[in-house]
Amino acid sequence: MSFSEPNVLILDYAEFKINDEDWIPQEEVLRIDNIVRDRLGLFRKGQRIKQPWVFSPEERAIKAHVTIRFTLNSDFTITEPTKLALEDRDKITIHVNDVAILVPKGEDKSTNWWVDTDIKTVDIASNLIHKGQNTVTLSFDFGALTNIERVYLLGNFSVKLQGHKTTLRPLKTSPLTWGDIVPQGFPFYVGNIIYKCSITVPPAPKYSECHITLSVPKFSSPVLAVSDPKRKKKLGIIAFQPRTLDLGELEEGEHKIEITAYGNRYNSFGHIHAPTWVNACGPFMWRSKFSNS
Repeated sequence: MSFSEPNVLILDYAEFKINDEDWIPQEEVLRIDNIVRDRLGLFRKGQRIKQPWVFSPEERAIKAHVTIRFTLNSDFTITEPTKLALEDRDKITIHVNDVAILVPKGEDKSTNWWVDTDIKTVDIASNLIHKGQNTVTLSFDFGALTNIERVYLLGNFSVKLQGHKTTLRPLKTSPLTWGDIVPQGFPFYVGNIIYKCSITVPPAPKYSECHITLSVPKFSSPVLAVSDPKRKKKLGIIAFQPRTLDLGELEEGEHKIEITAYGNRYNSFGHIHAPTWVNACGPFMWRSKFSNS
């Protein structure tokens, strides 16, 4: 098994403060946005707000300075470089364990982004995230058009998830297996997974070959792509019932195939804090009202 992207840890619970006030206890980041807006007399974001380009200069004015601080627990010191992915990167001062993180200035035409070109990345040096408790602190000016959003840590680690509490762990040396990847250390992973498999074709009658059909009756990926790595040939896709793929006539012996389970972005961008009874779709699904959900 291999992965098309680094693993992901969502950072979306943080302490926060407005200007030089005392720290306010940990809260989910979209609720922090609501609290700050209420304090500053600004509208809450939702489905009825006007588009940004119609705001006057007075409406765009900075109202306060906000600092949010994420706590990150790790069972080991990460000896490889990692990345932090976030929106509005160039407007934010970033510290990891009180060490300032260099934010590139000016236009960035490189590949330093993740999922969306508006979600830029910054490099975190190896050994900076250590065993124990770590902090990621973001400081920025706040106005009507400011966004407080989730932040993502990308790197070579696994994630233990307990409620909304997370812990970084080393990647397992043994290969991952079939089934749900969440308890295997990938609860927020949103890329593709490539399963590397072998098929053993039994002896066939003389002068004939076996006709092989691949069946994958249960999967949650949007689509599976099957390929022959030796010939570098795509064999087909599996998406709909009966979830089978005709591989054609194969000779006796062992054959290698790769099954790519295409990811979707829900595990990092979905409404993961919404109450279970919510049965409609809208901004309120992401901005849930209740703490500790």
